[in-house]
Amino acid sequence: MRTMRTTKTRFLVSSSLFALIAIVLPAVLCGPATATTNFFDGIYMGGDHPHLRGARAYVYRYLPAYRAGFTCAWSMMDEFDSDFAFAQVGWMRWTYWGRTTRYFWEYEDLDGSPVGGIQMLGVVPNPGNYGTRDKFTVHKIASGNIVYYINGDSVSSTTNPDWVSDEGRFFGETLYSSNQLPGDKYHHVKFESIQVFSNEGDQWIDVNPENNNWKRTHPNSGSSRDSSHFEIWDTQCDQEGNP
Repeated sequence: MRTMRTTKTRFLVSSSLFALIAIVLPAVLCGPATATTNFFDGIYMGGDHPHLRGARAYVYRYLPAYRAGFTCAWSMMDEFDSDFAFAQVGWMRWTYWGRTTRYFWEYEDLDGSPVGGIQMLGVVPNPGNYGTRDKFTVHKIASGNIVYYINGDSVSSTTNPDWVSDEGRFFGETLYSSNQLPGDKYHHVKFESIQVFSNEGDQWIDVNPENNNWKRTHPNSGSSRDSSHFEIWDTQCDQEGNP
């Protein structure tokens, strides 16, 4: 297994947003806080896939309770050896928005330059309805543009990326260790029908979670996987966001 670059941050929030988070979030949610930011649970491929041009998965829509803080789940393709260089699409919940959960996409160049920062889309319908799911796809098409899809519908695109994707990533993520990971003790968030697109053969290829790398940095992360899907959840939270 290749060692993951620890400096690589996949989901970035501007300094002004950090200030807002500090004001809005309660001091403690379902676990202890730390000074470190960005915590993950999920699988990544680790580079060495120079023909990879897309990533997609079905992700369960069930979201944590109101006390979740800042949490999200997404599909991504990126350039493994860069500290930046990624394109992702998924859902996000943030206490700053109250009880609202939104779809989003985000892109960064090799130098970390974002295209407008986090791009917020529509409100996720019935986010507390356990068992519903969304299909999140990011795909570099023949023109060279990267297109973002939610449930088969194109929601946006970015042009002329200055990096070459060589891996897919499928993660749940929080900003702080005290934020609730996607899912809880009784409602696991599943990632299933996970695939990457290869321009060798011009086809989508199934991803076996058991054959890929696992990144698990949140102190409360619970997870399981088999050959067809994986599940993540916060071991310290119930459906009401309580420890």
